[in-house]
Amino acid sequence: ADSFSWSNCNPSDQIELKTLSINPEIIAIPGNVTLSVSISLEKDVTAPLAVSVKLSKKAGPFWIELPCVDNFGSCNIDDLCALNPYNNQTCPPEFKEKNIPCVCPFPAGTYTFSDLDLAIPKPDIGLSLSGQYKVSANFNDGENNVGCIEAQLQVSEA
Repeated sequence: ADSFSWSNCNPSDQIELKTLSINPEIIAIPGNVTLSVSISLEKDVTAPLAVSVKLSKKAGPFWIELPCVDNFGSCNIDDLCALNPYNNQTCPPEFKEKNIPCVCPFPAGTYTFSDLDLAIPKPDIGLSLSGQYKVSANFNDGENNVGCIEAQLQVSEA
């Protein structure tokens, strides 16, 4: 099986992933991954933007859904817009160079990042992270589903 694959669950949604690639394809934890992504927004994205994440790990022939522990696993976030990953500091240079906001609202349009370097820390959840995972993220604006992305990936714990 491929180490990494993804799809839009409902290609007619307002939030659509156009391209997504990761390098290396097998994610090392802790480690670094380079992400290239293009996302299309059919209309402005404003608060609230809820997301429901389901994360499952393969165990033999079965998929086991992982619980939410410290925002890792199968978690529901009521409003992504209320999260402030940059603590009101300025947006990262990658965002500024492309005139992409890093807080809501996001105007309609297509947003593309190439070669975005991310450091992946090891979450302290007390179990081996190595293995194959399925993840789905459903986005909802409070009334309707506006986007849904599914991916499969492989993790190797250092």
